[in-house]
Amino acid sequence: MRDLQDRTAKDVILHLLSEAGEDGIVQADLARSSGFSRSTVSFTLSILERSGLVRRMKVDGDVRVWLTRYAPRIRTKRVRLGLIRALEYPFVIPLRSALRDRGFTLDLKVYDSGLDVMKDLLRGKLEAALAPFIMQLIFHALSGGATRLLMTAAKGGASLIASMNVKAPNELKDNKVASTALSSMEAYVMAALRQHGIEEHEININYKSSAKDLCNALLEKEVEAVSLWEPYATFMELQGHCRIADYLELLEEPLCCVLSIGPSFRGTENLLKEAYSKAYTEFRSMMHHYVEAYLSIMAFPAQPSKKALCRFIFDDHFSFSEAYRTLSKLGLRHLTPSLKSALSHSEDQASWSHFGHRGGVAE
Repeated sequence: MRDLQDRTAKDVILHLLSEAGEDGIVQADLARSSGFSRSTVSFTLSILERSGLVRRMKVDGDVRVWLTRYAPRIRTKRVRLGLIRALEYPFVIPLRSALRDRGFTLDLKVYDSGLDVMKDLLRGKLEAALAPFIMQLIFHALSGGATRLLMTAAKGGASLIASMNVKAPNELKDNKVASTALSSMEAYVMAALRQHGIEEHEININYKSSAKDLCNALLEKEVEAVSLWEPYATFMELQGHCRIADYLELLEEPLCCVLSIGPSFRGTENLLKEAYSKAYTEFRSMMHHYVEAYLSIMAFPAQPSKKALCRFIFDDHFSFSEAYRTLSKLGLRHLTPSLKSALSHSEDQASWSHFGHRGGVAE
């Protein structure tokens, strides 16, 4: 035992699991055998699990641990989760283990365009999606309610970035501004410009399909400003462009992206919400670690990306009131019944009657 005490918890745990082989060890017994506290063992196992070295499963009420090469193979259902290439989703790292504990394997599919994410969700190529809130509302209506909005990814996380000679939004009148279409970016920029006295007919909106295209449009002076999400907004700011509006501040914490499911995943939404909430809680408790892992997957440069994290509020709560508050800030209060139905699952449909809505498309 003295030899074990002289070694790190990681070394001891790996040694004991190697000796246990295919039998594995109950986590509580692992704490007793190793001589380390339960909290130390749990923390160390979390690190080893994220590194892919060990696997934990619940067996007959106990959590049993194996080295990955010895762990039993369990046939699992697959969850294909589509998401945009963005800084907003580092919580998907712990989501993998949270879903695995519930019998699901998570496959992440990274897209440059939110429109492509939603198209694939409706085509059955994805079970779930993380995509812009506004876009999700529209696709819900167009599909006759085939999708369902479940949880929030984050609030904010985007800005209006302008060329170096533009210092304020009101200077964009009669100029070109670029955004993605049917997106939170488009709704954000129009709301921001209205706050500064510029109406839709007083600017020229150019639509691009990805963050890369938006950045290139600004770099090549095709437009005077772009509505851009993180970390790309920070990348452009560090190159000398001007952040003339931070939507998190200007629009008072608007919803950005939300989690939704497609037709093929109906009936399991409660399981997904449970796993998502658990993963989100773990992410907030060890944010630095999960951000590091996420940046590696996305191939984002670490220093500017970490700087951009201050542009988000990470909160997974999604409700009728939160959604309606964001829509009101964006000037999109008057929705058709089909758009309202996208939000009605979270609270009683009668809630809409308090606002006296009578249809009509989004303003």
